[in-house]
Amino acid sequence: MAGNLEFITSASGTNVSGLSITGFTSDYDVYAIWTPTLNQNGNNDVAARFVDSVGSVITAAEYDYATLSMNSGAGFTEVKGTNQTSIFNVGVNDQNETYGVGSTTYIFNPTDSSSYTFLLSQNGGMRDIGNLRAYKVIGVHKVAEEITGYNIFGKGGTITATMVLYGVKWIMAGSLIKIDEEIVTSAVASVTLGGTDWDSSYDVYVVKIVNLTTSAGILSLLARFLNTSNTEILSANYDRAAKQLRTGGAFSNSSATNETYMNLFDFGNNNNEQLNAILYYFNMNNASEYSFYTIEQSRLDPYTELRGLQGGGVLTSAEATQGIKYYTNTGLTDFTGGKFTLYGLKK
Repeated sequence: MAGNLEFITSASGTNVSGLSITGFTSDYDVYAIWTPTLNQNGNNDVAARFVDSVGSVITAAEYDYATLSMNSGAGFTEVKGTNQTSIFNVGVNDQNETYGVGSTTYIFNPTDSSSYTFLLSQNGGMRDIGNLRAYKVIGVHKVAEEITGYNIFGKGGTITATMVLYGVKWIMAGSLIKIDEEIVTSAVASVTLGGTDWDSSYDVYVVKIVNLTTSAGILSLLARFLNTSNTEILSANYDRAAKQLRTGGAFSNSSATNETYMNLFDFGNNNNEQLNAILYYFNMNNASEYSFYTIEQSRLDPYTELRGLQGGGVLTSAEATQGIKYYTNTGLTDFTGGKFTLYGLKK
C-alpha cells in the first residue's frame, strides 16, 4: 500500500490478560495504532507498555504519563504519574458497558536506541453506566533503547481486543503529499517550510516535527506565516489557545491575542530532551479567510518533565499565506537536530 498509512500487521485476543503487537522497524519514525475492538471484563481502564528488542514487555518503573479525562456526566479531571510501570488511560471500558472503545495512538522514535519513545493517544468509551469518557494522553518511556512493539492490558480484568499497526510513511503518493522537508544536522537559527517550494494545490497542510533538539537553555519555539512574497508576516494578528498537560504539576491553559508570532511551546537542552509534534494548517491559500492551525505535541521540557500541548491558533488577517518559518525567541543558531516535514492533504 503506497500512501501515508502503510499497514504492517494486526493482532487480536479474546479474554487475554494482555495483548502485544510488534513490527516497529527503522523504516518509520512515527507509527499509528488503532483499536477497532476493545472490551474489558472489569471496572477499570486499559494501560499500555512497550516491548523491548528481545520481545519482552517492559514492566519496570520507566514510564511517565499525563491525561486529561473528559466526562459527559461529570467534570474534567487530571490524571498523571511519573516512574510508573505502565502508561495509564489508553482505553476506557468496564464490564457493564459492552460497546467497546475507539482509540488512536501515535508512537514516536521507537527504534532509535539513542532516544526515548514518546506516545500521543486519544480514545473514548463508556464508563459508569451510560456515561461517555474520553482521554487525551501523552506518555514517554524514559530509557533510551530500541522498542519493537506495544502492549495493552486491562487494569480490572481480561480484555478482548484487536489492534492494527501502521507505519506513518508520508511520501510522494497517497493522500498526504510531501512538499518540503528540512533535516537539521548542525546548528541553525531557523527552519522554513514552503516559501519558494510552496504548492498551492491544497486546502489543508500537515507539518510533522520529530526529535527536535537544541544546545541552548530554555527556549520558546516560535513561528510566523509567510505571505505570497515569501516575507514573514510581522503584524500583531496572531491569537492562540491551548491546554498544557504535564506530569509535574497542575494542567494549565495557555492563550494570547494580538501577538506578532505563534508561540508554540518551550523546550531546552537537558539530557535526552526532545520534542515531537503534529500540526495542521487550514485556509492558507485563501486571501479572503484567516489561516488557522491546530497542534498536538509531547516533549520532555527543560526540567525533564513530560509535557504536552493540545490546542490551536489563528492569523486574524484575511490574506493568503504560503509557508511557515520556525525559530526561537533568542534568534540565535539554537536548533541542533530534528526533522521538519510539510505535506499537502490531497482532496
